[in-house]
Amino acid sequence: MIHIDIAEHNVRLTLKHFTTWIENNQVLNGFNLTEKLMQQLFADIDPHKKGYLTELDWENTFGK
Repeated sequence: MIHIDIAEHNVRLTLKHFTTWIENNQVLNGFNLTEKLMQQLFADIDPHKKGYLTELDWENTFGK
């Protein structure tokens, strides 16, 4: 399994880290998401609405 550190070695991935990683790596290139849509995407991955993502949240959404 390839491990991609998008949280900069933190256990919790904040919206700021998520957005920065998306932009720097052009992960959603071509989708032209507004800030509100980026927030909605982040919220959809955060099932318990904690305000941050864990590795388990990421795996539950995207698989291993």
